[in-house]
Amino acid sequence: MPSFAARTGRAIARWSELWNTLTGKSGGGDVVGTANGSGYAHPLYKDYRLDIPETPTRPILGSLEYSRDLLEMIEWSPEARTALSFLSRDPFMEREGRIGSWQVGKTIGGDAKVNPNVIAVANELKNRRYGKQLILGGLRLQEAARQALGTGDSFLQLAIEKEGITRGRYCISRSLYMPPMSMFVGEDEVGDECGYYQRLDDGVEIPFSPLKILHFSYERRRLYGESIFFQSIPGWRKLKRTAPATEKIVTQNGVAPWVHTMGSTATERDRENYERKHQAERANGFLSDIYVPHGATVRKAEGNVSGISETVNYEQQLIKRMIPLGLPAYFFSSLSNTEPNAREIAGQPAMLYARTIASIRSMLGEQIRWALDIELCLAFGHDFVVQNPYDIVWPKWDVLPPAQMSPHSQEEKSTEGEDESDDASTEETQNRRLRAL
Repeated sequence: MPSFAARTGRAIARWSELWNTLTGKSGGGDVVGTANGSGYAHPLYKDYRLDIPETPTRPILGSLEYSRDLLEMIEWSPEARTALSFLSRDPFMEREGRIGSWQVGKTIGGDAKVNPNVIAVANELKNRRYGKQLILGGLRLQEAARQALGTGDSFLQLAIEKEGITRGRYCISRSLYMPPMSMFVGEDEVGDECGYYQRLDDGVEIPFSPLKILHFSYERRRLYGESIFFQSIPGWRKLKRTAPATEKIVTQNGVAPWVHTMGSTATERDRENYERKHQAERANGFLSDIYVPHGATVRKAEGNVSGISETVNYEQQLIKRMIPLGLPAYFFSSLSNTEPNAREIAGQPAMLYARTIASIRSMLGEQIRWALDIELCLAFGHDFVVQNPYDIVWPKWDVLPPAQMSPHSQEEKSTEGEDESDDASTEETQNRRLRAL
């Protein structure tokens, strides 16, 4: 572990860089780099490759193919789309269905009250806009959750500028999402993050100060996170290969042809005349009656239904493997054979999903604290940040319906309702409601 002197030196270096940013020695106001990635489709195996929104330049486990597969799944897989929709939406949902966002709790560690200046600056940052777009509040971080879960990482660039014309205070003025698969993390001699840079298609690298990048990582391993779909890459490749074959099998086995069997005395000329007459009658319209010569028969050929069933079951197994941990299988309409009786056993699927949402909120809250620390340092100095701790809290989110909640949960809700009627404890009640699960 680095010594105290080394950690102190890195902290001083980071805040000195902030000072350089404020004094104009390093460009801090404008956002740089490009937020758009050009579409990418490899000419090889074109039938099995789908278009993606950006060109990956950062390999995963040394392979750009893995990077490409993740981007492809996010865009084209219905299962990935459904999972990311739930997981990036629900962290911002409140009890009554309103859209909620992060904020600073009024207390910390039980009864200790948070400095009112911290709460005021946090509320100002949460409601600050660049044009019509919120900088960090509202649903602005929903895309961060989606990118971090889908690709493992999300990078949000911040701009630091003076506020207004007359006021001389610096603040975070805007934010810009960067393409996650072209952003790299710089590493120092002890393996810590020391900066970021974007590598474009032509090999040009654009550096960024570590102060200006909010790096959201899901289940980080050293410098980068890991996508919830990484283990689904083999299944996704098999699905793309088997989909055309499945369609062909269903088409061939699902359509049984009519078999016209001629009598034993019929000649080849009789067969040709019968076929010609039957085709002409069918071309004129629907055949309600068929007249066959003596000894001939007309019947439907038997299709291989068992082959269709085996093919569909195999495809269903591949889809199941793509569902990430923490999401109940009955969320996905493409899975027809989910077990309904296993859905509500002690509420375990909902509880596991709630823990997943809480983990995502923690990931977002870690980077929100970094942005708010910068904002507080710009307003009051570094000593103020060290001496005034705080917590990031989220709106209360009920996972289970009231009928499935435990008696303890029902009693707690009833107690909250009584507290709401008491004007003296209304503030504390609201604070408890905003606690994260």
